Amino acid sequence: MLENYSPIIAETILSSFVAIIINVIFFEGGIMRIAFLEIHREGSKCHGKFWFDQDKNKNELGRLDIGPEKTVKIPDSTHPYTENDYCMKDLVTALIEFDEDKLAVVFEERGQFEIGRFLYSNTLGKLGNGQITDELDLRIITDDEFIGQLPWPLLSQDGIFLVNKGWAISMIACTELRDIELAPSPIIVVVAPEPNSLARTDRDQHLNQLQQVLRKHNPKMVSPQNLILVYTWEEFEMAIEGNVIDVVYYYGHGEGNQNRSRLLFESTENDQVLNIAAGELATCFRGAKRLPSLVYINCCHGDAGGFIGVGRKLGAFIPCVVTNRTAATVKAATVQALMFWEHVLIQGVKPHIAVASNYQFLGANTGLNQTKLHWFTPVIYASYKQWKSYPPKRVKTHIYDSNWRAKLDRVTQFGQLSFKVREMVEHDKPQVIAFIWYGMEGQGMQHFHDRLEVNLQHQVGEEAVVVSYRPSWPASFKDVNTREFSGRAIEETLLDTFKVDSLDRINARIRADASGAKKVVVVLNHPHICNPVIMDPKLLMNYLEWWDQYGIDRIKGDPHYFVLGCSFQIKKSNEFRKGLDKLGYSPLTFRRLAIDVLPELMKLKPEDINDFVSRHNIFIPESRKKDFFDYIIGKTDGRYDPSLIELERLVVAGYEEVLEKEINEMNDVVSDAEGTWGM
Repeated sequence: MLENYSPIIAETILSSFVAIIINVIFFEGGIMRIAFLEIHREGSKCHGKFWFDQDKNKNELGRLDIGPEKTVKIPDSTHPYTENDYCMKDLVTALIEFDEDKLAVVFEERGQFEIGRFLYSNTLGKLGNGQITDELDLRIITDDEFIGQLPWPLLSQDGIFLVNKGWAISMIACTELRDIELAPSPIIVVVAPEPNSLARTDRDQHLNQLQQVLRKHNPKMVSPQNLILVYTWEEFEMAIEGNVIDVVYYYGHGEGNQNRSRLLFESTENDQVLNIAAGELATCFRGAKRLPSLVYINCCHGDAGGFIGVGRKLGAFIPCVVTNRTAATVKAATVQALMFWEHVLIQGVKPHIAVASNYQFLGANTGLNQTKLHWFTPVIYASYKQWKSYPPKRVKTHIYDSNWRAKLDRVTQFGQLSFKVREMVEHDKPQVIAFIWYGMEGQGMQHFHDRLEVNLQHQVGEEAVVVSYRPSWPASFKDVNTREFSGRAIEETLLDTFKVDSLDRINARIRADASGAKKVVVVLNHPHICNPVIMDPKLLMNYLEWWDQYGIDRIKGDPHYFVLGCSFQIKKSNEFRKGLDKLGYSPLTFRRLAIDVLPELMKLKPEDINDFVSRHNIFIPESRKKDFFDYIIGKTDGRYDPSLIELERLVVAGYEEVLEKEINEMNDVVSDAEGTWGM
């Protein structure tokens, strides 16, 4: 299970400064030496060997005192100069079962150092200081389940975690290392189940952030040919069996302990949850056309099962597997994943180094730090020797605005919205405006949600600070027949959105998130509605009535102005608009809350793309502009989302070569058809 959190913006995850530091730590002194630490256990006795890659001689470490019954002394945080003994098997069990009471006591900062020092002194510490280098690619080999579950990233010497000295520490399930070459634009399968009966994982937000990171540097990575997105177990099986895959990323729920390890998938049948064992997952992978080089299983307890865990099961035959050794919060899991993928797919960093860099730089970028156990939750199985990849070269385009996808056309709708928001801030009323927009499938409703977050601050200017949140819809109804939200269901949703224990504390949370700004525009971007079972206009009216009658009273007192963003995917625009009018959707509907229904998001026209190209200074010869615009509109029928893909593909890939080839092919088809018509 993944714990919920308020989403963060992907582009702040990894600065160029951090990338430079990674290169300095891991590459400046040359290639990191690969070393192996092999540990066997018989009963209560452990024995170990250490050697560098290609060395013929192995250093015998003798007996190692790290068995399950061994104890480590950890200072008592409540009683100075007092130490308590903790059994190693109890510590491992606490991690696997996520015993928060024990974890809070034992895995505080001092406890982490003491456990790391214990592991080091009873393994590598037996070598003497002359054997160890400052930067090391350490691969740990063991045939013992307990040894494999120890928190090896905590290895510390002289009060310093070795990962902070440039070490990369990974597990290895097989001793035969092989060289891996990742394709320049790898084929990626993203598996993102989120069954309705389980806690939310902010899946859509996370996947949107991931695609932003990839698209920014290599648009081909997120093309339909290269990014295969699936949700159910059946879709996953088909994707693995029917495609040549390079990378697989699972983001969802997992459950596991020492006796079981499961991934939780959606099913195409009856919306049920499928519990897929790690062994069943491994069998599916073995049936692939070609084994992927890299698999990231981002869920709770992926490696908790030891021999039956995801890491060891898949690591036995897949060159690189990353998963989590214990429970993972949504915040930690998504932040670490975004950093990892940007390192590996965009910067060309080797996976084991990418995980090591995550260990080091979490605090600077996310607020997560090494005083909590989330920083060493990821565990990597690396059975490759050389890892070669082709990071994308920086593409020179004339689209300088990284948020341009949210700004194509929709001038009328956004102009109307931004004007109303500026009026609200200037005149100090109303305190809440609900904006509703709608359109047919593919018309960019979600992009308009994104636009509120990336462009509204510019429109408001210095009058106020804009902060954004993405609440879910209330999960329960008071009465199934009348389909009315209970006030408590709405309150619980808002408490979860703002991470507070009372609605009266929402203003304090907003002040903190807005860094104490005097005036704040609070954007509540609700999930895009494409399923009337989840939300329909009548039910939305109940939700807005709650805001008008109760919600505003709970948030008044501070100069905070709320913008509720709600969008519908519809099939028949006339019927939908008539339904809104019949229900009374208008700015005068409520006493204190205003409602504004924006014009329908329609298909794009050639002049819309021409306007965009002109504003962003994208050079296209006048002689080719008509071909350029007609080609895009003709191929996409003016639908917003496909037009974005085509526009970016043509601009980034080189429109001249693409147009010359594809327009000629299109003209050939037209010529053949004209002959048939007798024209």
